[in-house]
Order: sequence, then C-alpha cells, then structure tokens
Amino acid sequence: MTDQPSRGRAPLWLTIFVVAWMAVTVSAAVWGLPHQEDNLSERAAAALAGQPVSVAFEGRDAIISGEVEDSSQIDRAVATVRQVRGVRLVEAGDVVVGITPLETVAPLAAPFVTIAVADGTASLSGTVPDEATADAMRQAAVTRWGADAVIDTLVVDTATGGAPWLPGVAAAIDRLSQLDVASLRMSGDGATLSGSVGSEEVAAAIASDLQSVIGPDTPLDNRLMVVALRPLSFEAELSDGGSVRLRGALPDQATVDRIAAAAAGVFGSANVINEMVVGTAIEKPEYVTALPAIFGAIEGLTPWRVNVEDDAASIEGQAISEDAIAATESRLTAALGAAGLPLTSSIQVDPNAVATVLTELLQGTASFRVGSSELSPEAIDLLDEAVEILLANPTTRLRVEGHTDDVGSEDDNLALSEARAQAVVDYLVGGGVAADRLVAVGFGESQPIADNDTADGRAQNRRIEFVVEQGES
Repeated sequence: MTDQPSRGRAPLWLTIFVVAWMAVTVSAAVWGLPHQEDNLSERAAAALAGQPVSVAFEGRDAIISGEVEDSSQIDRAVATVRQVRGVRLVEAGDVVVGITPLETVAPLAAPFVTIAVADGTASLSGTVPDEATADAMRQAAVTRWGADAVIDTLVVDTATGGAPWLPGVAAAIDRLSQLDVASLRMSGDGATLSGSVGSEEVAAAIASDLQSVIGPDTPLDNRLMVVALRPLSFEAELSDGGSVRLRGALPDQATVDRIAAAAAGVFGSANVINEMVVGTAIEKPEYVTALPAIFGAIEGLTPWRVNVEDDAASIEGQAISEDAIAATESRLTAALGAAGLPLTSSIQVDPNAVATVLTELLQGTASFRVGSSELSPEAIDLLDEAVEILLANPTTRLRVEGHTDDVGSEDDNLALSEARAQAVVDYLVGGGVAADRLVAVGFGESQPIADNDTADGRAQNRRIEFVVEQGES
C-alpha cells in the first residue's frame, strides 16, 4: 500500500520557495534604503533652495537644521519639505533662531581738500563728509576774496570719514589769504603747502600759523619757495585831452581792478586807458589798498601825473590856486601818508586853469533868455561859484567873451554877444571881483564851435568863454 502525504503539511518544495523569496525581499529592501534616502535628500534640498536651512533623512523621515532669523522661517521650511513626494515625517531638529548674518561694511573714504590761491581768486575743491564743513570753507573764502572771486567745486559725501584737520580747515583758508600764489592740500592725516614768499622768515611764520589751526596730529609739509620780490610800480596821468592813462606792474589782478574801477568812478570808464599788468614776484605793501583813493583826492587838477615807485609817491600838475594846491596835497597825504606812503608834491598854479574852469562851469547852461542879455537863474548860481574862484585867485585877469548862433543879423548878434559878456562882468564885479581884472568882448556869430543847422549846435554856439589876459600880475 502506497504511503499518502499527511494532511496540513506543506510540500517541501513550497517551503524552500517561500524561504528563498523572503530572503531576496529583505535583501532588496535593505540594499535600496540608502538609495531612497539619497533621492529624497536631493529633491528636498532642491525645494529648500534659497532658505537658510538644510535637510537630512533617516529613511523617509526628514530632519531640518540651520540658523534662521525667526520661527516663521522654520515653519516655512517644514511645510516645504512635507510637499516632497515620499516624505513621511518632518522634524525641526537642530535649528537656531535669532542669528543674523554679519554684513560686510566697506571702510569710509578719507576726506581731502585743495585750496588754491592766485590772481586774487580762490579755488576750493575736494570731498568733505558734511555740508557744515563745506559751508564753513565757502564762507571763509568769500569773506577773504569776495563771492565773485571764489571758485567752488567742493563735494559733500556722507560716506567720507573724518580727519584731524577738518575742524580747522576754514581757519586754514583764512591764513592762506596772506599769500598771493599758494596751494594747500589736505588729505588723510597730512597736509602740503606750496607757493612763493619773499623770505624764509615769512615762509616759516605762515607754516607755523597754518600748523596751529590744522592741529598737531596733521603734519604739514612746507614747500613754500623763497622768491626775491620786486617793489611795485604805478603811474597815472591825466592828459590835456581829458583821458586818464594807468600804467604799472601790480602784485595781483584784484589790485589792478580796484585801481581801474576807482579811476572810472571819478573820470568815467570811457576816459580811462588801463595799461596796468600783474607782475611776477611783486611786493604787496600795505599802502597798495590806498592807491584807489588817489583819484578822488586829485580831482580838479588840470593836468596831473602821479607816480609810485620805490615805496614813495610823487605828484605833479597844475591847479587854479594856492588854496587848491593845499587842499589837494592835504587829501593825498591823508590817503597815502596814513598808509605809510610818503608824498612829494610839485603842483603849481596855472593861470589858464582859472579860465578853463570858469568856461567849463558855464558849458551846457542856458545862460541867457532867448534874444536877451538877462542872466538866467541857472547862470546866476554858477556865476556865484565863479566869484569864489576868482576871489581865491586875486592876480588872475580875464577876458570874458560872448558868442551867439547865426539866427538874426550879424550886427544884431554882435551887439547881443557884447551885451551878454558885459552882463557877466557886471555880475562878477558885483560879487566883489575887482573891475580892472575883467574885460568884456563880443564876437557875435563869427566863431561857432558847432553846426548852426541843428538846435543842439546852435545851443553850443550861444556861450560865454573866459580867456586869461596877457600881463597877469
């Protein structure tokens, strides 16, 4: 009888198959686990790109670590990783909250300035850290040179640092005004001074003065050159034609401009011929500021010439009286002598000057009513001044000449001119002038000085002129 298999027992071959299958499955699971973690790590890291955290996996469980500014960044990272397919759990592990990455701060740039002085102007350039410093520099320059003579290219940059010389930079500008041509550059912790002076003593004094205002922590490199200075020269002359010619070598353009402006103010810009130049290495004595006052002091001389050389002034010219000479010399001495410039005067009395002044006094005045020898009120006022001039010059004898235009007959105009000349003489004598010093002459229409075809020309021809009589005592 054949044996039958027992019920409930698996065949041997099936048992062997199941055991082998389980061994393969376990081996595959164990072998594939690292690969699964690597795949999740790559995808989670890609999802967290730009966030300040990192992620690691244990199987399908994620652990987040890193340094964040606040907890909201942790929540965001956890939510991001949970969205990655295949992740089972997400845990915030070693995460530090409240740490802010340090920023890299660039060092502040050092300030620098350059102050250049030449020809009466000042130039400010460079970079300073604040507007207050720039304004102080500008104000110091304008105070010394004037707004029109300051060239300002300063830049304010708050990213600029400090320097030990910054508090004294405005005072340094004031000290630099002692020089005609100079440059002061300050940067970092040092300063350089260049330019020209007349002596070693002056160079040392200016450098010491600058050092005191920029402070001991800013070393000053003194590169001032000593140049032998020449004395200035100046000449002004009034010609017979009424033009004023200015010549000379002056220390700077500002001095030239001030002298020319003063002359134009007295004599008119159209009458001033400016031939002055700015010389090289010219001294600038204190009296140079008094030179413009010359023109107001000598007004009234005809003609005149003023010369300044070797630190002394001289004047020659002609005046209408000794009193006029004394008054002119007094004004010049007050203007120049007080500034340390001695004056030598050679002014003389010019007898013709009295006649010239009186003739000019009545020019452009309607001295008489039309067709009449009666003096106008304007003429009377001017003749009162003429009386004073003649009384101040008691030795001058004058011929009073009357002239008319060509309206009317020659005989009538001749008689009218004689009557007008006599009316002037009578008024002067009535004012106290001796009668034997004056004589009246009429020329009618015979000596015109302008075109009688125009109203203006005829007005010029109706005139009174004064001429010095020969034989003046």
